[in-house]
Amino acid sequence: MITWMSALDLKDLVLEYGFIEGYGETPFGTAYVLLLNRNPDFPLCALAFGDRDLDFPFSLEGTRVRDDDLVQSLLDKIPQYSSMILAGTEFQHNVWKALLKTQEGETLPYQSLASSMGIAHKTRAVANAIGRNPISWIVPCHRIVRKSGQLGGYRWGLPAKEQLLEFEQHAKTT
Repeated sequence: MITWMSALDLKDLVLEYGFIEGYGETPFGTAYVLLLNRNPDFPLCALAFGDRDLDFPFSLEGTRVRDDDLVQSLLDKIPQYSSMILAGTEFQHNVWKALLKTQEGETLPYQSLASSMGIAHKTRAVANAIGRNPISWIVPCHRIVRKSGQLGGYRWGLPAKEQLLEFEQHAKTT
């Protein structure tokens, strides 16, 4: 289940419950994860690869406890793990919802995604919203490529994007 909310609403929840943070291993390398410390579902709020900055919409200081074991157990359940909070603007939510409709193992140009949303003239804004996706892998921003078919950029690095796409291609053919 995905809960859609603003960054301010998430901040209020974080002030009440705090975050659990941790690192775990995925088929694509080490991932950093933030979970809302709300038992029993521990909603996923962020999933990042490598040592990239999360660029979270508010300070995380004083709100986190570390639990790598819990994070690894969550990562072992992906993509079946279903409790998530996606915090952003209404426009970002619409873009992320469109990403969730893309097909596993396939790529789509930024402009095609924007066109499918009825906003072909806002391709750059769509690309910016894709880049702000806080939950990589599950919200599949890695499936969006340049019009030429080149991979283009990826917030978590091109090697991770390549690995994600190869993993999905392999899963699709087996």
